[in-house]
Amino acid sequence: MVHRTLFLLEDFFLTMTVIIALTGTPGAGKTTVAASLNEFYETSTVFDLASEMGFLGTRDEIYDADEIDLTGLSNALRSKWGLIPNEIVIVDGHLSHHLPCDGVIVLRCSPNVLRNRLAERGYPEWKINDNVEWEILGGPWNDFVTGTVPWIEFDTTDNAVAKISHGIQEWIGSDMETTESSKVVDWADEIGGV
Repeated sequence: MVHRTLFLLEDFFLTMTVIIALTGTPGAGKTTVAASLNEFYETSTVFDLASEMGFLGTRDEIYDADEIDLTGLSNALRSKWGLIPNEIVIVDGHLSHHLPCDGVIVLRCSPNVLRNRLAERGYPEWKINDNVEWEILGGPWNDFVTGTVPWIEFDTTDNAVAKISHGIQEWIGSDMETTESSKVVDWADEIGGV
């Protein structure tokens, strides 16, 4: 099992919580996958953490979402997570990779399937287009910085939740290596090379 260890004295070690961000474009399956992982790990959402710690801002009526003070939340979480006993926490949310974490799981989904999922949620066409475009452009991978924490990608388009959950558990239980850039999903072929 992966854990961070701090060397305190010659023969005494303190293990700390490992935080894994579960991110992806809205509609990629984060909440569904997080629910399946809840059997094995502690899970939370960015929204719940921000609400609990007082970092929700005003409601954006156009996007139908609450603003979140990511800087304030990140600072507060660094303190909070340093005090939790040894465990793995999965944080679900398309902004989760902006929080302090030890690994990032990116869920990806075919733009055509994503479009259908978001339409089923009742998203307006402009919001569907914004999210599909973000997925085509690589979504959270645009925020990836080489040499930071490990990132891995899972395609949720046709894969069963149990298969994705199992893959995530294997990754967490291993050395948590970053997905090679050549293996990152590229939707250009699916959308006609755009």
